Amino acid sequence: MQINANVSQRIEDWHSINWYEVNANIRNLRRQIFKATIEGELKRVRNLQKLMFRSFSNVLFSVLNYLNQKWTFGNKATGNHMLKFA
Repeated sequence: MQINANVSQRIEDWHSINWYEVNANIRNLRRQIFKATIEGELKRVRNLQKLMFRSFSNVLFSVLNYLNQKWTFGNKATGNHMLKFA
C-alpha cells in the first residue's frame, strides 16, 4: 500500500502556517466522520477517512503533535521520565 499524502506543497517557514485553518479543517473532517458514523453511512465514513488520511492539514497536525510529545516527554513535564525520543 502506497501512502500518498498531499505533501507536494512546500512550507518555507513553520511560523507562516495558518494553524487556525489547519485545526478547522481537521475539526470539520472529524465532525463529518462522526456524523456519518451516527447516521450509519459506512461508505461515506470510509471516503471521509481516506480524505482525512491524505489531507495536508492532517500531515501538519500529525507533525505538530509528534513534536509536542517529543518536547513534553524530553523535558519530563508529564511525570513519565522513561520516555525519550531519539
